[in-house]
Amino acid sequence: MNIDTNEIRDYLNRAPRKWEYRDGRMLNNTHARLKWLSEIAIGSIDQRINRRAGISDPWLPWCNPGFKAMCRNQRKLLKKHRA
Repeated sequence: MNIDTNEIRDYLNRAPRKWEYRDGRMLNNTHARLKWLSEIAIGSIDQRINRRAGISDPWLPWCNPGFKAMCRNQRKLLKKHRA
């Protein structure tokens, strides 16, 4: 299957059909389609371009400013309890 450069066109071409027959029963793929579409729509335009190009943006929890503040508060509390 060919990957289209436009994410939406690619989604329309490659996503499973909403309904399909499998083993004589109808299978509803709506949840899978919406989940895939929500993953495509997440992020800024730069993040989407990088994701489409295969450039990953790793999440580094130790570089998170909120995490640093939590660590600092924990250290302060430990100092207070030791004294």
